[in-house]
Amino acid sequence: MPHLPLGSLNEGGADSVPRKKQDAFQASRPLILEWVAKDFDKAHDPMEVQASIARYLIKDAFDNARAEAHGEERALRLQVQELVQKTEDLKGKNEKLKTSLVAAEKEKKEAQEKCIQEAEKLELLHTRYTRVEPRMWG
Repeated sequence: MPHLPLGSLNEGGADSVPRKKQDAFQASRPLILEWVAKDFDKAHDPMEVQASIARYLIKDAFDNARAEAHGEERALRLQVQELVQKTEDLKGKNEKLKTSLVAAEKEKKEAQEKCIQEAEKLELLHTRYTRVEPRMWG
């Protein structure tokens, strides 16, 4: 099997592969070699060895995608938890505002009743003093 420099399948060669991917590939090389060594005992055909490498790379890519999806799922779950917490906080604030509104309406009603009572007293006083004979005023 000819040695291909990392990234040679890309048009730009090795320089076009991001450094992170190169490092990940280099880190997984011992695992690839271990995988190939297990399969090489079973098959001496270079095509089967290449197929074994391809299977490993596909499995590795699948595992990485699953781990990434799991990480995204976890991040989404955290966002959902935050939204649920904010919703609960807003519900609590809403209840407090409703309670305050009810109390304010009760105070308003009491103040209106008090104003009506005061107006009735003033009207009664006005009626009493307007009935007094004019000679008492003077």
